[in-house]
Amino acid sequence: MSQNIISWNPENPKKTDRTLWADNTSKLTLASESSNERELKRNISGKALYLFNLGVYWDQDDPFCKVQSTLYHTTGLMGIMPVLWQGETSPDTDHILAIRSRWGDPMSMLDVVLQSDDYAGDSAAVEPKIKTWNEWQEIDLSKKNEEILYGIVSDLPEIHISGKKDEHALNSVANVASVFVVYQFLEQLERICKRLVKQSSLPCEENLVGKVKGRILIHKQIKENFAKGRSDRVYCSYNKMSMDNIENRILKYALHLCKTWSNERGSIFSDKIVFCEGVLKPVKLVKVTRRDIMSVKNNGAFKDYKKGIKLAGDILQNLSVEFHDGQKPTVHINAVKPFFLNMNLLFELYCRALLEKAAKQTDLTLDPKENSEKSLFQDTLTGFQRNHVLDILIIGASKNSEEKDHKLILDAKYSLCFGANEASVREYTHQVLSYMLIWDADACGFIYPIPGKNTAPKETDQNYYKNPVIKRTHCEMDGIAGKKRYAVSVGIYEDAASAAAESDHPTFESLLKEVFKLLNNRTER
Repeated sequence: MSQNIISWNPENPKKTDRTLWADNTSKLTLASESSNERELKRNISGKALYLFNLGVYWDQDDPFCKVQSTLYHTTGLMGIMPVLWQGETSPDTDHILAIRSRWGDPMSMLDVVLQSDDYAGDSAAVEPKIKTWNEWQEIDLSKKNEEILYGIVSDLPEIHISGKKDEHALNSVANVASVFVVYQFLEQLERICKRLVKQSSLPCEENLVGKVKGRILIHKQIKENFAKGRSDRVYCSYNKMSMDNIENRILKYALHLCKTWSNERGSIFSDKIVFCEGVLKPVKLVKVTRRDIMSVKNNGAFKDYKKGIKLAGDILQNLSVEFHDGQKPTVHINAVKPFFLNMNLLFELYCRALLEKAAKQTDLTLDPKENSEKSLFQDTLTGFQRNHVLDILIIGASKNSEEKDHKLILDAKYSLCFGANEASVREYTHQVLSYMLIWDADACGFIYPIPGKNTAPKETDQNYYKNPVIKRTHCEMDGIAGKKRYAVSVGIYEDAASAAAESDHPTFESLLKEVFKLLNNRTER
């Protein structure tokens, strides 16, 4: 990614509600605060990566950092978090560090990921990791076994968004947190609608014709029927089973908030919303409050409702609807818990989801994640071993029955993989080459993002991220382990405007067709 420097120079260092802004994979500079100079606590490059200050670090190899001690680098984490100052052990909740994604629209990427086979129908896979501040400080997020997509700090106070000076920009970051809450709620609501929707025995009054049901209401019978000469009717009161109870009203109102929120963002999760709306059609749409939620008593026969009501309460607490005359209603985010999103992992999952779809359309196979791990250099005396995990492994049958299946290995890199002269970064190249030899693959390469020209927050086309335009190159590599192999590099354009230079608008589907055609037509040396 191209790097930029963001400075923060508050007029009044004692004033609360200060926000530090940065883009992930960028540099951040913090100006001194008048006479009260403070520095951010930061990680050190090459060492462990911890959550405080969303992983900002000081690069000991960067000559600018050595000269200017307040120059920091941000990592692939985005989110909103209270600031932790150097020398302090507790975060300063009066100051907020907000880091937004430099490339792409995380919400649109999440929408693609959540519809893939890796995550579809598995709400547990996207449940946030909720830990206390002290527990998060003991987790090294740079380790492969500690890869966490989304995490929340439970014991810090909520960060209020409404009414802040940067409310619009903060909303764009906080929306990422709301994706997970909305998705979890819709998954749980869909489960409820598919199993058994709760019905309650509710009192009902009706003026029946030619029959009696329940108890006759004498006063209303005289007033409505006898006084009007309608002796064929009987005004009765009785109980009937109905879905229109307080539990279902809470779920339907939360569903209404989710639908309004979704419509503002390209109608993501629309299939789940339409299905749940159809099931809950007999339930009245009324506004509910936190008091209504607290009045609900859980029933063991409807255990799915307990989690559904809790998630509905989270939505009611964090989202609010504003109505405009003659315009569509808008949803505002009131507050969020301090959170982070791992953009490195999200980009990897996003690439897997795109290639999963492309592989199905080209009769290829995307190897499951659990099969893409190998242990090497195991020492039986010391127990040492090195695990290698692939991001993406695609397998295609060879046209020659005597050959093994062709394999393509791709590694997703949420970083700048090419320099000004488009020479690939040495570390990344050696990594994918080693993977190719370990798995005896026929082609290897990496996928990287190509940022757009406009780095300011902007509205994006969610449909573009379902089938983005790519920039692809490939070349032959002769004589590697006695076999002709291919190297591939794939860049994903951030938006359609950035991809205007690609006249043929290549996609992942066309890439796979090209690569596996080369592998089938190659001549062995």
